[in-house]
Order: sequence, then structure tokens, then C-alpha cells
Amino acid sequence: MKLSIKSMSRTMAATLALAVMIPLGTMAASYDSIHTYRQDYTGQEYEIWSTIYEDSSTEYRGASWVHTSNSVNVPARAMGASVGLYSKGGEVYMELDPTFNSAPATTHFRTTSDIYPYDGDVYAQGKIYLRNSASSDDYRFYLTAETRKLFPDSKSAETEYQDTLAQLADATLLSDGTYPVTASGETYGSELLANQVGEIPDLISAIGINGVSGYVRADEFYPNLKTVADVDAYVAAMEQNTAGYREIPVYDLNGNVIDRFHVLTTENEITDEIQATIDYLEQQDAIRNEEPPAHLAAQISKDFAGYPVNSKGETYGNQTMFSASGIEPDLRAAIGTNGEHGYIRTSDTISGKFTIGSRFDAEKYMEYMLTQPDSYLIPLYDKEGNVIGQFRYGGSGASDPIWKMRQAAQ
Repeated sequence: MKLSIKSMSRTMAATLALAVMIPLGTMAASYDSIHTYRQDYTGQEYEIWSTIYEDSSTEYRGASWVHTSNSVNVPARAMGASVGLYSKGGEVYMELDPTFNSAPATTHFRTTSDIYPYDGDVYAQGKIYLRNSASSDDYRFYLTAETRKLFPDSKSAETEYQDTLAQLADATLLSDGTYPVTASGETYGSELLANQVGEIPDLISAIGINGVSGYVRADEFYPNLKTVADVDAYVAAMEQNTAGYREIPVYDLNGNVIDRFHVLTTENEITDEIQATIDYLEQQDAIRNEEPPAHLAAQISKDFAGYPVNSKGETYGNQTMFSASGIEPDLRAAIGTNGEHGYIRTSDTISGKFTIGSRFDAEKYMEYMLTQPDSYLIPLYDKEGNVIGQFRYGGSGASDPIWKMRQAAQ
């Protein structure tokens, strides 16, 4: 089974994703990958990403996420997710079998338990299944971007992350950027490079349960899920698996079995960080779903006579009016980091400080944004423009101390 994937866009359009707001408190440090977007057969768009959590200097967890970008519920079995953890050398050493949404939902995720990394550095990468056909119920498979941070944090600079992957590619890929091939015609290498190469290798670099480095076959590593009936049968088999894992061989390049690998079938662990992300996505869903239906939006737009104005001459309004009218007020309704209801100014955001009038402006803007923190705090105002709190804007949305740590690592 050859698993082909589409190359991952690393443009700034992919990084301007919803913040995953983690409330202040004693939570694990977390980092998101770049957020990217994929569509199913109906044109429904999904936002996908992976996250890595640092519980201690030696314990890390990974998660993968898929969320409808317009907060629309999709049918049961429309979304599937699994996730793996990888060593600095690109070898997978922990993998979860996928799960699928059992009821209509906007979000689905998969998360590992605590794990000790083999060589001090760890990556996470998610694997997403989206139903892709109305007639045959085919599923399309996507890899999320890899997490953009290495652990421990002293090695978490983006430049080192890029250098590490570049070094891995230089050391393991052929000169034309493809995977090498065994004598029997099978490609082999690190799955962390699959987004770069454009396909998953036949033999995936892995570390077995006894610590032996070798390869697992992609057609044994991934379940063969083509239809909803396949998924139903697979889910039933998982529920009956009392061992908590599915065992597959680890091979050398000559096809000899040298170890075993356990693909885990355990249930998700809902930690505080996972719950905070779920809560935030549900909050975003609620905000989006407050938007009026199309006929009402058209009426609002037709009747729109302008926003109310505060004593300073600034307009203010909510998301419903903004969505219906297409006109942005000076102060736009938002919810602060402590749950306060207030307003934000687009001009306070990094993107709001740019005027993009040409392709050249857009390219400069994207180059600049790639150097900025994944998330940051901006003021939250009352309707008179007085600061009453803070609003987290941007990518991965860890707590404020983690955001400061990220800035220090830039």
C-alpha cells in the first residue's frame, strides 16, 4: 500500500490559525505545529495540526487535531485522527491507532500518554483521515505538519528545528529529494520527511519495544481504511482489543524481523491541557454559530445603518454584525483571557500594523510573520476604549509564562 500525501504549504495563510487558549495556571508547556487546511468531497474545510506537551524534562505527550474551520458539525465517521512521537533521528517510537468521531461533531483529536524520549529530543506528527466520497465513502489521508519545537527547551529554537530536518534530509534522502530504495524495490526512511518528499515510505524508520532501530512496513503500520464499513469494523476490533496495542514486526533492510512495535489502541487521556483546547474550540464554535442564517444576514446587511459610536468617536460592534455587514468596527467584540467580555482593535495585532497593497507587500508580510511568536497578548477594551484585560491572539496559545519563554527563544 503506497500512501501518497499532498505537500504541506508553509505559507503564512496556514499560520494565521485559531489560538488554542490555555488559561493561566500550572499546565504543561505546549507547542503547535503550523496549522494547515484540507477539504473533503463536499468542499467542507478542516483545520489540522499537531501539538507537543512537555510534562517534565523527560516526559512528553503528542496530540493531533482536526476541526471544521467554519464550526459546522460533520457526520459521524467523517473525521479520524492518530498521532506519533519521533526521535531526533526521525524514528517513530510511539504511535496510536486512529479513532473517528462517533457522533456529529466539529472537532476530533487523538493524544498519547506520557512518554520518555530516547535521545532527549522529540517531535510529534498527526495523521488525519477525512471522508472523501459520497458514493464509495473513500477516506483521504493527510499528515499534519511536524511540531515546530524540539525539547528540551534549550534546543527549541526554530532555526535548530529547520537545521535538524535539513540534516536528516541530507543524510537520508537521495540527491533528487526522494527516499532511497531497497534491493527489493521498497522505499525507506523517516516519516518526518514525508511532507517534504510527498509520500510516506514503504518502510518507516522506527524503534522497537526492545530499543532496536529498524523499519515498520507502512501497510502494517496503518490500518487499511477505505470505506465507512472498514472504519466500523476497525472500531469494533479496537473495542475488543484488551491488550491495548496492536503488535507488528520491526525489520532490517533485508526483511529480517529484528524487533516488535506496539501501535497503541488505548483511549485518549483528557488532561487539563487537552480539555482547555476543547473548551476553547467549543467557545469558537459557539461564537461562529451565533452568526445569523443567510436570509437574516442579508436583511441585517440591507438594514445596516452603522455601528454605535462611543464618546471618543470609535465604532464598536459584535461578530454577528461584522459577519453580516462585512464592515469592521474600530472595536470588535471579544472574550479576554480571564473570560471578560470586551473589544479588541485589529490595529493592535501584528497583521493589523501592515498595509498590503501588492504581492511584494504580501511576501514581506509573510516573511516577517514567520519570525513572530505563535501567539501574543493584545489589550482588551470596554466600549469606551479603556483597557480592561488581555486577549490572546494567534497560533498555539499556551499560557502567558510559556509565551514569554517562546519570545526568549526567538
